[in-house]
Amino acid sequence: QRLVNPANPATRLFRMAPEQRERAFEQMNPQQQESARKQVEWFDGLPKEQQAIQLRRIEHFEQLPPEQRAEVRGLLTEANTLPPPRRVLVRQALARLQNLPDADRDRFLNSPAFKTRFSTEEQRVITRLADAWLPPF
Repeated sequence: QRLVNPANPATRLFRMAPEQRERAFEQMNPQQQESARKQVEWFDGLPKEQQAIQLRRIEHFEQLPPEQRAEVRGLLTEANTLPPPRRVLVRQALARLQNLPDADRDRFLNSPAFKTRFSTEEQRVITRLADAWLPPF
């Protein structure tokens, strides 16, 4: 499951009508346009229920205080700079967490398996992102 960076400008396009999206694409440079089109195509391919969850996450992110939004962006950068095999494991953990109810999330984050599978820094990134960016819906 893809993890959407709510700070990515392309996420604003999710809520737009197709005509509005096209006008927004025209304002972008070719590289931004290609990336944004891929994001929108992915979003449009989701079932309506999953689209609603992604929109609620984006709205949740937009309502965070500026310092928390900055922290999420920093944590996403940290996660993206991990070595590829570790980055995959962290993303898998985050994808799993975003679908768990609170009690199961707590059990997962406090489990011995979680603590032995991930380094202290990875645990911090996963836990903070799960708290600030991936509230269960």
